[in-house]
Amino acid sequence: MTISRALIPVLPLLLLAGCGDSSDTLKLVPVSGIITMDGKPLEGATVAFLPAPDNQAGAPGLDTTGPDGNYKAMTRQRSGLAPGKYKMSVTMPLLITAGAAASKLPEDIRNDPMMAKMALGLDTSPTSKKKNAAPSFYEKDVEVPNESTVLDFEVKSNANPKAAK
Repeated sequence: MTISRALIPVLPLLLLAGCGDSSDTLKLVPVSGIITMDGKPLEGATVAFLPAPDNQAGAPGLDTTGPDGNYKAMTRQRSGLAPGKYKMSVTMPLLITAGAAASKLPEDIRNDPMMAKMALGLDTSPTSKKKNAAPSFYEKDVEVPNESTVLDFEVKSNANPKAAK
């Protein structure tokens, strides 16, 4: 068998090696912080970063807070965010928004936000004006510099959800 015949099975792998996602070249900087509610760490909140319209280089980032309220933003399974302006949002965990009733649900229902809302009788439609037990969504504008940054977020349980500071 000649060397050229031996390379035939390897050729597709060599061709694929040059094919990469453009997100692999996106320059990311570490972004982390602590989310608190009424001064206490908020566990299980979803922290999302959506690029502002003028942030062409940005890509959405996301993480869920740990037991100490801490998060580290991730972009396309990589740590960090591209520098630029973002809309930072914090979505509250269901146990906070639905109160004590949510803690009585079976774990498999509680771990599925849509099923838990249905079981608790909360409206699941995105256009609903029905009030839930507590605000569930907070947002603010932030800017990610060209270097590692910490973006902490304090929310108040009785605050206007979209006016958090």
